[in-house]
Amino acid sequence: MKLVIRPLFKHRPKRLALYRDEKLAGVATKQPEGRTDTAINLKGNTITLKTVIYLPEWRYAAKAVQTETEEWDRFIKALLFHEQGHVEISMTYAKSLQRLLRKTPKMARVELFYAEQEKLMRLHDAYDFKTDHGRRQETPYGSTTIKF
Repeated sequence: MKLVIRPLFKHRPKRLALYRDEKLAGVATKQPEGRTDTAINLKGNTITLKTVIYLPEWRYAAKAVQTETEEWDRFIKALLFHEQGHVEISMTYAKSLQRLLRKTPKMARVELFYAEQEKLMRLHDAYDFKTDHGRRQETPYGSTTIKF
């Protein structure tokens, strides 16, 4: 059983405008979020893991003052730290799936593979619940709550 891990750490920006309510003195009214897409495929004796991280892009950053730009940069680092946790979950899962499938007869591998997919989704959901999508997660860069 061969395991091919292809984490595509491409940061495909998801266009997002930060809408700010003037009455709130610059507090962001819409919290931007990232997303990590993971695909695990089984073909013959090869498991392929592909991961893509999507990060928000602030389209009006050029008009921002320095303190806002610094806060945005800190936020992106914290968000990337959180999304990297999803990549680690997927990589660990793929390695354990590889060991499990090695012990499984060839005829039963596909059925087991699809049954195990649900477990991976639950692992990601549990991680997001525990960290509140990074808002309650301790990172070297603070939380993923942006504060303008």
